[in-house]
Amino acid sequence: FGFPMHPGTMSEYVIYADQTMCEAANKDLGYPKTQITPENIEPWPKPFILMIDRGNCTMATKVRNAQLAGAAAVVIADDRCVCDDTQCMVKYTAQTCQSEFPPITGDGSEDDISIPSFLLNIVDAKAAIDSLTANNPMQMELTWGSSASSRVEYAIWSGVHGTHGTDFLKLIKHVAVGLGDRAVFTPHMYIFSGDRYDCTKHEREDNRETCDALCTNGGRYCSNDHHVPDGKGGFVTITGAQTVKESLRRLCIWEHYGKIDGIGVPF
Repeated sequence: FGFPMHPGTMSEYVIYADQTMCEAANKDLGYPKTQITPENIEPWPKPFILMIDRGNCTMATKVRNAQLAGAAAVVIADDRCVCDDTQCMVKYTAQTCQSEFPPITGDGSEDDISIPSFLLNIVDAKAAIDSLTANNPMQMELTWGSSASSRVEYAIWSGVHGTHGTDFLKLIKHVAVGLGDRAVFTPHMYIFSGDRYDCTKHEREDNRETCDALCTNGGRYCSNDHHVPDGKGGFVTITGAQTVKESLRRLCIWEHYGKIDGIGVPF
């Protein structure tokens, strides 16, 4: 998310946030340090690329707060090795590993984000952060755009309620099968972060009844309530928590029956 439709490149100085960026930026923090006075330059002088540690909240939240702080782009520093990267695993033995290098993903609320964002592997990220926290200036070049490939990748966002989404998936099934291995399809479901409903951490205690109805996993994953026809002229309420569970069930089906070939006929 956040990328222009056309290929591009950007080269700017880098600031390491030294904070989670799960909330509004505190510009008194960050590296490299500069001698700031009212007559001098502002903290985090523009334009800049903001480097942020991974974790504590969604990537979309971090990138949005960076955008509001004036960042031209975001580089998220990964915090774990890929499991089959033996050199990384040896160097960072205390880190939990991941099966593959993850993509930058949204949480369904990223439509207002317009700056590009990247994820940097833990080895390069730690080297960059060590240099920045030693107050060394750093400039980084970021490049994005389409690459030459014979296979098209596409994604569809949908919800679990209503007939429009279901009808469209039935229609797209024939397209997916027809394209075969020339394309790979990935489904996404609309699940929101509990931050949107104040259902994470201590806020949840003051909003427990609403959070239990809208969210699962201690307020981490949420969705809106939906009112659907009951077939008898009335309506039945499907809670946000029930919607999250159904969304995850569908994603589980995809993970086991569709991801392997990118077509997913059983899905």
